[in-house]
Order: sequence, then structure tokens, then C-alpha cells
Amino acid sequence: MLLGYNTNGLAHHRWDDAIRLIAEAGYRSVAITVDHHCLSPTSREFRSQLLQTQALLDRFKLRCVIETGARFLLDPRRKHQPTLLSPTAAERQTRQQFLRECVGIARALDADAVSFWSGTAVDAAEADELWGRLRDGCRRLA
Repeated sequence: MLLGYNTNGLAHHRWDDAIRLIAEAGYRSVAITVDHHCLSPTSREFRSQLLQTQALLDRFKLRCVIETGARFLLDPRRKHQPTLLSPTAAERQTRQQFLRECVGIARALDADAVSFWSGTAVDAAEADELWGRLRDGCRRLA
């Protein structure tokens, strides 16, 4: 087990400075939250950030995990939305695509894990329906 720190804890720093500070503090792992300013797959800087992140992890001998809980990355009006429990298939597909992209980032960085959560129900769906949405989403990601 390695002691690590999440880049969310340094949210007001540049992403690359956050990684440096985490390493300088003696941590051996970093949980990188994919967000607007850090490894967003839709950013023009994505490729260069990915290469810089690889270099920083190598330089400081840090392991990493990829966190997928950015608050407003997929929807600027609704925190953490859409999710795997969202009411519409289109919304759930948006989350699934983002999670696939995060798995690709994890692969490129040789990350130890990708974390994700189901989300919370935002409609009046019954528990069986919500479990079905979650199972379907996880199967599509597997």
C-alpha cells in the first residue's frame, strides 16, 4: 500500500504544480481527478498534458490512480451529472464514454485503478430500475 493524495486537495493550483507538491510532501502516489484543467479528454491540451503527467510521475517515481468525480465537467449546471443512474440512455452514455476515456488515460499512465461511483437517483425510478441501469452501465464498461 502506498500513501497518496488527491489533486482535488490542491484544486486551486495548476495541475502540474499539484503533482510536484504532492511528491515534495513525501507521498508516493497521486489520485488524479480528470477535470476541466487536468487531462480533460476534450481539451486541446490533452495530449501534451498526458505526456507531461507521464514525465512528472516518472520523475518523482509516483504511482497514480484516476478519479472520475469532477463536479461540473460533463454538465455545467448539475454537479456530478450525468451518472450511470441518470434517467435517459443518452445521459448514461455520456457518463460511460467519459469513463472509457478515463480508462484510456489510466492505461497511458500505467495507473493502478480508476475510481467511479454509480451516482444518485434524480428521478422517481424504483430500485430495480436503478439497479438495472447500474448493471447495464457496468457491463458496457467491462
